[in-house]
Amino acid sequence: AWRGSLGLSRRLFGRFFGNLDVAMTEGVQQLSVRDLNLNTTPRFTLAGEGGRPVFVDPSLIIPTTGAVAVQGSRVDPRFGQVFQAASENRSRSRQLSASITGFTSRGAILNFSYTLASARDQASAGFGGVQGVFSGTTTAADPNRQEWAASFFDRRHVIVGTVTHPLTSSFEITTIARFTSGAPFSPLVGADINGDGARNDRAFIFRPGDAGVDPAISAGMQRILASVPGSVERCLTSQFGRIAGRNSCRGPWQPSLDLQLNWRPTAFNLDRRLTVSLVTANLVGGLDQLLHGTNNLRGWGAVVVPDQTLLFVRGFDPATNRFRYEVNERFGAVRGNAVGIRLPFQVGLNLRYTIGPDQTRDRLRQVFGGGQGGRGGLGAGIAAGVGRFFPNTYRQLLEARDSIGYDDKVAARLQGLADSLQVEVDSLAEAARKVVEKEGSNPDPAVLFGVRLRPFFEKGGQLRQQVLKHAQELFTKEQWERVPARIRSPQGFGPGGGGGGGFGRPL
Repeated sequence: AWRGSLGLSRRLFGRFFGNLDVAMTEGVQQLSVRDLNLNTTPRFTLAGEGGRPVFVDPSLIIPTTGAVAVQGSRVDPRFGQVFQAASENRSRSRQLSASITGFTSRGAILNFSYTLASARDQASAGFGGVQGVFSGTTTAADPNRQEWAASFFDRRHVIVGTVTHPLTSSFEITTIARFTSGAPFSPLVGADINGDGARNDRAFIFRPGDAGVDPAISAGMQRILASVPGSVERCLTSQFGRIAGRNSCRGPWQPSLDLQLNWRPTAFNLDRRLTVSLVTANLVGGLDQLLHGTNNLRGWGAVVVPDQTLLFVRGFDPATNRFRYEVNERFGAVRGNAVGIRLPFQVGLNLRYTIGPDQTRDRLRQVFGGGQGGRGGLGAGIAAGVGRFFPNTYRQLLEARDSIGYDDKVAARLQGLADSLQVEVDSLAEAARKVVEKEGSNPDPAVLFGVRLRPFFEKGGQLRQQVLKHAQELFTKEQWERVPARIRSPQGFGPGGGGGGGFGRPL
């Protein structure tokens, strides 16, 4: 498989960022299965079904049941199906994803994404080895001739929303909701009618009322069209008068919802190394059982496989070489036996303990101080030094006077501005310090710097840009060029007011 992807990310507004990703995959030398013992020369064709080929003589079809004797289609009747597994097929997928990620002022992390995808192949691998692949790749004519169509794994639309909300400094809850468009499926005949030995024949879509169509079939098709979902109705009506295409219909959208509660205690010198998680799996499946009962499930949270059988064979007319059919009026249904795999609702308790050094936390301790737990913990060290995240730019310009070379009048002006700015800087630093202290003695660095302190970083960045714009008006062009780069073009906040110290994101 050859894969390529391209991504674009940029800040949209406030604390939210947008991502756009394009991905393409080209599969070559994919699994292919052929029946080497199938005589693909038709013995006759079904005129009423668009000339569908049948590989056995009409005399080998039982009139009362329509059962086909497979031996009549064998190259060597001493053997049944003889499969050759090779690597002749191809596949192709394209995917476009757009997402928005950000966080609120209360620290909730939000992520919403939409994916538009297209996956096509010549054969969708199935269960049951080569027999399953041969039978699962449905046919309208020669089953050994592969055709391009939507893959069974194609999901055209996927919408995902993830919300992580910190309840306290140690507790957080994560909600993951997913909506996936329906899986493709093929209208089938519930028997082997072409004599290849597999129930892989796609159904001919009879138009109700057409000349030569059995009145019972017309009535059954009319009842189906009046009861199936709109997408299935469009699938059938668009294929009137021909054999259905492979994976030409779509099942219903499928929702899923899961919750996870995480607790990272700081007591007993655990230092947030222990994570206790309460996790749910298939929550909507549990709600389905709770609200509707075990005997009346709606299929929520299940791997929904609609009933794909459109026609049942009820006999064969040797005089006209036509099969007699009955319409399955449960075609497209997703309840009862049509629900393929019912995933259980589960609640799990996971414990995870991290062994070894925490490089990020250790680095913060080296910069800010603070021991393991207690009043001298990491949080106390950060709280004591948080003012260094918000430097006074006017004061920095005063300290760099010798390098810049300005007169006493400019210096006096800068001193007055520095004193006024210091009031704002102290207020911002004090508010940030209170946030750090609220997080406890051993805060999570990712949460603290990526979420809690980020609004202060943004406000400090805006303040610094305003100050720089005003300060530039006090200097000549030559003087401004002599201003140190760390002051003129700051990259972020960090200890000492420098280029970020590795803790603040570039602003």
